[in-house]
Amino acid sequence: MPKRIKLEGKKFNRWTLLSYIPSKIKGRVGKYLAKCDCGKTKEVNGGDVKRGISTSCGCYAKERMKSHWDKKN
Repeated sequence: MPKRIKLEGKKFNRWTLLSYIPSKIKGRVGKYLAKCDCGKTKEVNGGDVKRGISTSCGCYAKERMKSHWDKKN
C-alpha cells in the first residue's frame, strides 16, 4: 500500500482538512475530518477532495440553485 500523503491543514475548494481518521478495516483507506467554509464538519474521502469530486458539504449547490431561481424571478 502506498504511503499516505499528509493533507491536514490544506484547503481544497471549500473544504479545509482538519485531521485524518484511519479506517477500522484493514487495507482500506481512511477519511478526513473536514470543515466547510460555511462551518459544517464532515468526514470526507481525501481522494475525492483532491480530485474535486467533493467541493463542499452541499452549501455551494444550494447557493447556486438559489441564485438561479432568483435570476428567473
